[in-house]
Amino acid sequence: MTDLHDPRLGQTVEGRYHIDSLVADGGMATVYLATDTRLERQVAVKLIHQQLASGPHGDQFLHRFHVEATSAARIADPRIVQVYDTGTWDCLPYLVMEYVRGTDLRHRLTAEGTLGVRESLRILSEVLDGLSAAHQAGIIHRDIKPENILLTTRGRVKITDFGLAKALGQNNTGTTGLLLGTASYLAPETIQDNVSTAASDIYAVGIMAYEMLTGTVPFASANAVTTIFRHVNDDVPPISTLDPAFAGPLSDFVSRLCARRPADRPADGAQASVELSRMLDLLPASLLDYRHPPAPPAGSAAQSMPALLHSARPVVHRGMSNPPQPTQTIRRVSSPTRVLDTPGSSGSAVRHGAGASPARTKAVRGKKALITVAVLLAVLAVAAVGVWWWLFGPGSTYTVPKATDVSCSGDVCTLKGADWSTYRQRLTGEGIPYTVRQAYSDTVKKGEIVASSRQAGQKLSKRLGPLDVTVSKGERQVSIPANLLDCSQYPHAETYLKKLGMTQVTVRRQWSVTASKGCTISSSVKPGTRVGHTAPVTLVLSKGRKPVTIPSLSGIDGDEARERLGELRLKVSVKEEFSDSVPEGSVISVDPSSGSSAHWGDSVTLTLSKGPETVTMPNLVGMSKQSARQTLEKMGFKVETKSSPIGELLHQVFSQSSPAGSKVRLRDGSGQPTVITLTCV
Repeated sequence: MTDLHDPRLGQTVEGRYHIDSLVADGGMATVYLATDTRLERQVAVKLIHQQLASGPHGDQFLHRFHVEATSAARIADPRIVQVYDTGTWDCLPYLVMEYVRGTDLRHRLTAEGTLGVRESLRILSEVLDGLSAAHQAGIIHRDIKPENILLTTRGRVKITDFGLAKALGQNNTGTTGLLLGTASYLAPETIQDNVSTAASDIYAVGIMAYEMLTGTVPFASANAVTTIFRHVNDDVPPISTLDPAFAGPLSDFVSRLCARRPADRPADGAQASVELSRMLDLLPASLLDYRHPPAPPAGSAAQSMPALLHSARPVVHRGMSNPPQPTQTIRRVSSPTRVLDTPGSSGSAVRHGAGASPARTKAVRGKKALITVAVLLAVLAVAAVGVWWWLFGPGSTYTVPKATDVSCSGDVCTLKGADWSTYRQRLTGEGIPYTVRQAYSDTVKKGEIVASSRQAGQKLSKRLGPLDVTVSKGERQVSIPANLLDCSQYPHAETYLKKLGMTQVTVRRQWSVTASKGCTISSSVKPGTRVGHTAPVTLVLSKGRKPVTIPSLSGIDGDEARERLGELRLKVSVKEEFSDSVPEGSVISVDPSSGSSAHWGDSVTLTLSKGPETVTMPNLVGMSKQSARQTLEKMGFKVETKSSPIGELLHQVFSQSSPAGSKVRLRDGSGQPTVITLTCV
């Protein structure tokens, strides 16, 4: 498989998922390794083939894609490969899924033949836990098989490919009449009645357990029809018939999983998981450590031993030199006939005419046969030793070296924290193949080893792949948006920062005159900068404008009233009016009135007193009594008159109670007009 000419490499799906490399090209879809540029993580992008999407059964394949997306998305469990996104790109539907680094169970079974009882039951337990979550969510997988059981680099199980899944409430596999699934793992009821239940998944798990323990599936046949026929009509034979060591609870448990009648199996993943736990309590430790001997590879007897030696040579990573090969020297044994044919030898008479007796000729031939057999046996022995040395003996493994910059007191030590550049030189020098990937780490410095598939001091099989090393990229950095405080752009700043991966976001809330409720007032980390995703960030969010009550201010000094309203964060405007009862500069009234509800930033109007209204008294002396009265009353005064001591003859003003030019209040303290007395002559 090559991706050198794939035109999709380097492109970006929907402006978010950058296609990095080709992972797999299956019969239905192509899977790429991509980078989610928004969340800065690796994902797998599954893109349906063009010929399937537009072919005569395109609707069925599109339906399978939809089922896979919706089914996996409904299950929140670490043992299920998560689906993050779905859409259409280049007129083809795609899924964005969790990228699982590792292999699948099929690859491991192909490489190892069988698994030990302890390892088989561990994998089985995790598969059942994942199916338990699926069944509780109302989803049946319908295609459980080793190819769909992914194993991470740490050996953890991830169930994938829910393309054939269906809801538990549905009875049939579909309306097309097609039988969906893989022949060796199909339950009898699915084959015979086109019905799938949670117990059908358990049957497939049982077949998979059978294969992990024994190295083969029951009813194995090159003809799928024969396999299907036997699943319907024959009981799966107990694994104890293949290996008596399995007799007892283990064999009974596998047989129960593979029972022909659904009612004889555990109802779902949860029940099967409980039964597995009970069965484990009954197994002796010796059986847990047991592994059924794997069958020899097909065709190994017919293949020449030297050819096996050649094929066993490991592939070394990145141009490293091959490790030293085991060598054996075989001394060539000369044939006795060459002695007889050598001129001058004592046997030359035989060739030159004396002739050989039948007995002597027979003896010579017998010796030749023995020598030939001896030579052949020697060659086979050397080849066998070589095969053993490379496949099972000391030559079949590397010893993972220790790191010089990590303290270690035992035989097996961690590589975590070792400088990768230094350790890589050591691996290269010792000819140990490796693969390396980078990952963010909150605890390990950039350039140091985070994890490895084998610890220092452990053996690394040359047949099962290189040493997998994860190197720290340091703490993942997050870009804080420059306009984080713009509420129109980031109305939910706390949620946004958490989606970016910030793990320590603290929120304080306070009242604000200017910021609407929920908007960000300030941030402890400066917007527009980059920080580690574990850096503490404190956001101050607005609670909106604080409610307040208008206080009683009547009669108090205007400056004091303004100060009190300012403390309540109210906007104050002032107007002035004459008042006969309120001293100048004091509050006459407030609007809204005292006791009313308001909020920070509301406007309040204060009415302040200008004191009593006054006028300048005109000169009325010499005016007629009538004219003087009219003048004063027009100004707002109350007028009283009296006669002079000599009487009132001229009806003219002789004197006035308030002298001309003086300032006189128009009203008294009770609001009554001021009385001006005129003395007339």
